[in-house]
Amino acid sequence: MTFDAFDLCSEELQTRMTPIRGKFKIQDDKRAMEVSKAKAAGKKAPAEKEDVKYLPYNLEDDVGSNNSGYYTLQAVLTHQGRSSSSGHYVGWIHNKGEEWLKFDDDKVTPIFEEDILKLSGGGDWHCAYVLIYGPKRLIDDEGATSETNSDQPEKTAEEPEKMVE
Repeated sequence: MTFDAFDLCSEELQTRMTPIRGKFKIQDDKRAMEVSKAKAAGKKAPAEKEDVKYLPYNLEDDVGSNNSGYYTLQAVLTHQGRSSSSGHYVGWIHNKGEEWLKFDDDKVTPIFEEDILKLSGGGDWHCAYVLIYGPKRLIDDEGATSETNSDQPEKTAEEPEKMVE
């Protein structure tokens, strides 16, 4: 679940984001090809790699920025109830892959991405109230380190993304 802010940016910023967006396109096309080949062979799509390195996600001269304009949904806060003066709040946090965790008071339940897409509200159902996005991370296919950005230590796919202050 990705949000693309590219069209909301100035032409100058769009120009600076274009090279990284091209790398995302190459990776996405490569992944689609792998899935297509597996499907044609009657096999399951290859699993996402667990231990990967990521390239820095900010512009070199602007710590905390986003060098692609792509953001991924990381968490949702919902309200369940018919009015703002009554009801119940629930947190939904992205875990990994298509797995999410539902935090309903002291009960934590694993759920899947399709359940998040149903959080559109209506009647007594959950209505998305706050959406939290973070930068989409580009996998470092070439094995390069993120030395060009010492503010961002290398992370693996299992490590949660931390906000830069």
